[in-house]
Amino acid sequence: MDRLRLCVPVMLLASLPALWPLTGPGLYASIDGMLHYYRVVETTALLAHGVVFSRWLPDLAFGLGYPLFNYHGPLFAWTGGLLSLLLGGPEPAVKALTVAGFLGGAVGMYRFARLWVPAEGAAAAAVAFIYAPFYIREVYWQGDYPQFLALSLEPWLLFFLHRVLVGGARADALGLGAALGLLIVTHNVTAMLAGLVAGAYGLGVGLLRRVPSRNLLPAAAGICLGLGLAAFYWWPALTERPLVQLERILTGYYDFRQHFRPLSSLVEPIPPRELYRGNPPDARTAGAHLLGLAAFGVLAGLTSRDRRGSALLGAAGVGGCLFLMTAPSEPVWAHAPLLAYAEFPWRWLGQLGIVLAWLAGLGVGSLPARLRPVGLGVAAAVVLGGVAPLLYPYWDRETLNGRTVCDLVQYEVRAGVIGLTSVGEFLPRGVDRPKASPFLSDCTPEKLLDRLDRASLGGGQARQVAAEPLRQAYRVSLDGGRPVRFWILGFPGWQAAVDGKPVPWRAEAGTGLLVVDVPAGEHEVSVFWAEIPNRLAADFASGLAVLVFATGLLRTRPGPGPVPVENPALSPSGPVMLGAFFGVLFLGKELIIDPHTLLFRLASAPDAPWGMTRRLDVDFGGKLRLLGYRVEPEQPRPGDELTVTLYWRPVGPVDTAYSSFAHLIDRTSFRPAAASDNGNPGALPTYAWKPDFYYVDTHRLRLPAEMSTGPYHLRVGLYEVGIPDHSLKVDRDGRPFLLVTDPVWVLRPEEAQVPGPGDGPTFGGLFELEGYRVSEAGNEATVWLYWRALRTPPANYTRFVHLIDEEGRIAAQRDGWPWEGRLPTSEWEPGRIVPERLVLTLPAGETLAGKRLRVGWYEWPSLKPLRTGSADYAVLAVPPQPGSGP
Repeated sequence: MDRLRLCVPVMLLASLPALWPLTGPGLYASIDGMLHYYRVVETTALLAHGVVFSRWLPDLAFGLGYPLFNYHGPLFAWTGGLLSLLLGGPEPAVKALTVAGFLGGAVGMYRFARLWVPAEGAAAAAVAFIYAPFYIREVYWQGDYPQFLALSLEPWLLFFLHRVLVGGARADALGLGAALGLLIVTHNVTAMLAGLVAGAYGLGVGLLRRVPSRNLLPAAAGICLGLGLAAFYWWPALTERPLVQLERILTGYYDFRQHFRPLSSLVEPIPPRELYRGNPPDARTAGAHLLGLAAFGVLAGLTSRDRRGSALLGAAGVGGCLFLMTAPSEPVWAHAPLLAYAEFPWRWLGQLGIVLAWLAGLGVGSLPARLRPVGLGVAAAVVLGGVAPLLYPYWDRETLNGRTVCDLVQYEVRAGVIGLTSVGEFLPRGVDRPKASPFLSDCTPEKLLDRLDRASLGGGQARQVAAEPLRQAYRVSLDGGRPVRFWILGFPGWQAAVDGKPVPWRAEAGTGLLVVDVPAGEHEVSVFWAEIPNRLAADFASGLAVLVFATGLLRTRPGPGPVPVENPALSPSGPVMLGAFFGVLFLGKELIIDPHTLLFRLASAPDAPWGMTRRLDVDFGGKLRLLGYRVEPEQPRPGDELTVTLYWRPVGPVDTAYSSFAHLIDRTSFRPAAASDNGNPGALPTYAWKPDFYYVDTHRLRLPAEMSTGPYHLRVGLYEVGIPDHSLKVDRDGRPFLLVTDPVWVLRPEEAQVPGPGDGPTFGGLFELEGYRVSEAGNEATVWLYWRALRTPPANYTRFVHLIDEEGRIAAQRDGWPWEGRLPTSEWEPGRIVPERLVLTLPAGETLAGKRLRVGWYEWPSLKPLRTGSADYAVLAVPPQPGSGP
């Protein structure tokens, strides 16, 4: 029988290796994990005070409050808060939600795939889904728990959409509505991407299964129900965007244009776990192993007439997801409504993982019946082997129970994450950054319930008579009327009353703090949070949808729905075999691989990182050392993406969160031709860095297609998160940045090619001319010289190029340091080719015909030449120009 009572234990056994890291004390530290953990701390505190739900979180933004859940999906944090009260703390609550995500995602994927393939294929799809690289990465490396839970819900969305389109049952329409509603309130960005995938999938089902037109009505009803259930969240989030500063996540580091991925990086294998690397590698890949299984599924499907359409549908899904993560899709991102708010094109890896898992199941399900169990075992082994490096968490466990809302306030300051968000994007308009908060230096949970600024009373008296997270009241006695200030950021939803009568409030200029004008005398002044009409309308819509859902649930019995493909289910021996298989793999990892081998891991010394090609060893502020860097490609072309990888190591404890920058500049103007800033270098706050490890910080710079070619230089440095003016100075010279003297050559292919056989003239035993090229256009001659330093030049020499006629008269000349001073010879590295371009202006009416080049070097100001043989210069023939005749 293909029932949940058999499916659940099968998927639980399959999930055990993924769940094992949750069994120990504490949680593994991760990039965003603490953000979401402290959100649960806050909701736990609110629930303990009787607040069932609030859009406003009063203790965020340094204790001044923040409308987080007016714009961010609230389900994870509020469910986590409820479980925290039931299970004894936020830590077990987060673990319980993670287990629910893995198990729910596995069962959902099994049931969804079962609509297309036999049971063994569906089991393979479920295993491939829960071990998809992006899915595992979200839990143990990124720590974006809401996005992880949203991805776990998505197979259920596709499952119910398929069933309602094919069968039209009311129960499936209710399931579709519930899945969609939960998805929206869990993670809005994933819901947006999932909606696009579900729309494309629905069209595909319509083409492949010939959906009756009568079934479109229950499908539409289910979608409307889901939108209604989530209306309390998404309607205010959309309509109240002008109240906050969402543009912050559309610029700088969060501009989607900075995060397109090369196709090669999306299909590469997962890199091994580096033992002395403190931050995880950039494992934003679909996984070569999973792509291989999916390719087999496509090929197997194409050979079957019944599955050819589904194989083509899956292949189209893979192509679409890959396209939307690469630079050619930029016009789509720029013009599709709201898509830019997704920030990172690589988020499509979550959607791609679902498609690849489905195709992997299609491959196993297409095998002959007797081979399917073997195919399932092989697929499971490939999936686990490919994802194994991600099952080694990079950071230590942290025991987090006992953290309070005051710890939350201090975490915001230390990490530079205002409101537990990336850049304070939900701060009210007019508030750049909270500048004054008494809770930064003196915080207790009790003091966070007293938000009156008594200094604003002007000598008056106040006694608190109500102390609740979202309502506080005071008996105030004033000699004269005056504005009374509260340590609350003013935002629509806050109400004020004097002696029980509503009064207007205003946001103080500069600080954004809530101010109430109170008349002279003794009064009761209260401030409290309440829903405004726009939100009340959304709440009413959701309440109505809940009523419709409950009524439908009571009046509907689940129907059989579409008959699964090849109805015989996984045999009862299947769970035993699958459990034994995963048990053997798990024991092999724990008893043999981990203690006795470096399989899936890589060892390199903390001061000699794997992959670093250029060494620097430069200290910043006595805190962080830049060990070196790597650039790829080493010689980019205009329009290329240049990857600059910086390798850092803490010199000692770091107590501040710093951002890093890498700019490619023209050394003469110091203007950046391309720039990249990382809010958290290596995707990990610097205060969490440890001296025993190195940290890899990757910057991707998009070079303009129209940029001039030549040598450019890297300018790198660090500054406090959100405060670019607070830079960390270079120890050796006190500058706010390091200028790397080794150039990055940006050349077109024809410019990079050295002409001639080499063995040209040498000058003073220092420079050799490897080749040259001369071209003519109008009255200008462009000369390319290709030099090589034979040893490190002891000084900065001046190069001269004279265009001379047959009598030796100079027709044009250029003297100076190479590249107008951008590349002084004292910085040349022995053995490396140094191209140089010069433009000579020809006298009116003259051409290159009959001309020669006189080239040499001299010291300045002595004018002492670097001799070549017995001469002070070399004379070079000018090759005949096209169209100049014989």
